[in-house]
Amino acid sequence: MRCCQRHWDMLRQEVIDQGLGAWIASDGEVAVEQLADQLARGEDTKVNYDPLMSCWFMIMTRTLGIAGLAGMHPEFGCPVCRLNEKRTPEGACACGRPECPKGSPGSVPDFETWLVGPESCVTAAHEYMRTRGWIEGDGPAVCPECRQGKCGNCNGTAWDAVADKPTSCACPDGSHR
Repeated sequence: MRCCQRHWDMLRQEVIDQGLGAWIASDGEVAVEQLADQLARGEDTKVNYDPLMSCWFMIMTRTLGIAGLAGMHPEFGCPVCRLNEKRTPEGACACGRPECPKGSPGSVPDFETWLVGPESCVTAAHEYMRTRGWIEGDGPAVCPECRQGKCGNCNGTAWDAVADKPTSCACPDGSHR
């Protein structure tokens, strides 16, 4: 299962639009390190949590719940594209079988709602982070160094994704101030 570039970009932009862009791993190596730390600890922390990767795992889980193991086949492709191919523009199952329980309009969702909007995995990740006390409202502007637990490397500035301008790093660790 691999997300197409269009849907990956849509997901990434929604993470940024919800004020969580500073929490995205800076590269694939950092994302793997964070995941390994989550697995070793058996829990998410404000240092190892990446909302973009968390959302991707939610999408994978939702896809497997609908498609079963077929979703793991290398040729399955982008789950959002693939599942949306199975619905009509009116939101009905496209199988064409008269006995299909999802044959009426509106019975099959637009799977892009997994990426954006109030029912998206990004909204769920935002709420998860808020309930853990890692963010308030739209989230803190924290530099990548502090987000990775390297507060000693912080120069005191971060990027405010909502205002789209530099701001002070809101890391609670005072060692860099």
